[in-house]
Amino acid sequence: MCPLTSLALFAMTWIAAACSASPDVPQNNAGSGGSNAGATGGASGSAGSGGLGGLGGLGGVGGLGGSSGDSGSSGESCADADVQALPRHPTVWIAVDGTSQPSREIDGAIIAPDIWEIEREALLGDNGVVRALEGVVRFGLVIVDVSMALSCPAQIVVAPSLTNRAAMAAAYPHTPEARPTNSVHTLQTTRDHVASLALDMQTDAQLGPQAVIYSRHTETSGLCLEDVPPEYGPPAFLTGEQVRMISRDLLVDATQTIVDHGARFYVFGTYPLPGEVSTQELLAGLGNTGHGPFPASDVPALITTLRTIIAEVISCEITLNGHVTAGEECRGYVEVDGTRLPCNDDDGWRLSASDTIELTGQGCLDFKANPTATLTADFPCEVFEIPE
Repeated sequence: MCPLTSLALFAMTWIAAACSASPDVPQNNAGSGGSNAGATGGASGSAGSGGLGGLGGLGGVGGLGGSSGDSGSSGESCADADVQALPRHPTVWIAVDGTSQPSREIDGAIIAPDIWEIEREALLGDNGVVRALEGVVRFGLVIVDVSMALSCPAQIVVAPSLTNRAAMAAAYPHTPEARPTNSVHTLQTTRDHVASLALDMQTDAQLGPQAVIYSRHTETSGLCLEDVPPEYGPPAFLTGEQVRMISRDLLVDATQTIVDHGARFYVFGTYPLPGEVSTQELLAGLGNTGHGPFPASDVPALITTLRTIIAEVISCEITLNGHVTAGEECRGYVEVDGTRLPCNDDDGWRLSASDTIELTGQGCLDFKANPTATLTADFPCEVFEIPE
């Protein structure tokens, strides 16, 4: 019987593996090393006949596993049949307004205490989501440069990348700017980068879906002179209400463009006073995610919210570097954390294209809930072909 061609996928970081020995006896593809906590994995187990030693597990996010085990007895191998997959890492943009809504009391409750510090810690702290997921998610940052004493300060942009926490932390101040800053330019800058990346996604299979998480906690927004449409007349004569409406219109336009480019759009914002319809609520509705503005009440709750948001962006498609013969895919198998998923099942996996595995239904939901899970796929050599 032809040996298996084996692909082990760890923490959404894809690793090539050689053929395993038999489609009837799965080999030690993942090895015994690695844990889902991101720690360094231990040594791998021994491979079966004709296979490579088990690959060291990538524990959690980016934790490199142990060394390969012994190769076992020699046997038939699949020449030049190493399987590789192209990871589809999602891109999550964090767009931060440079101002922070002061605390206020509503019905005896203090609303929006220390929002800036809560959000920064939930994102970039030792237990934050960027540190936990930066090995599988390309995080980027757009934030007002509050160090510039200008009415229209520039934006700091940290280009999206894996393992980007240090660069983001360096650009993200520990305290907000006291004066109103131009949140319009923050979102417009984000819009331009989303549009540019959407074009790159058409030719780069490794670029997954995009999402924008927009942090805004005040209805006050500065407005640059060049932002004022001519029909409003000289900017110096604008009323405060006109400035607010122009800002809202420009924010709506930027948000709609982001969504039109296929990105999901989420808003962090304090809830408005009774009877108010805030800009945050308006933008969240345009985001077409089914979520309203998320409050930032405390760090643990916000971390949970962020993980929920990011799980929605995680792709359940895995692209291979070769092609599986249509109708023969069920001769192979797919496992998530050691649990085998049913082939061609609404809650398992299917072959959506000859070079693409798609997790479906509950199989997809479970994977999204734990994006650092270990996914393993094996196919017999005779049904998997790598193009020359």
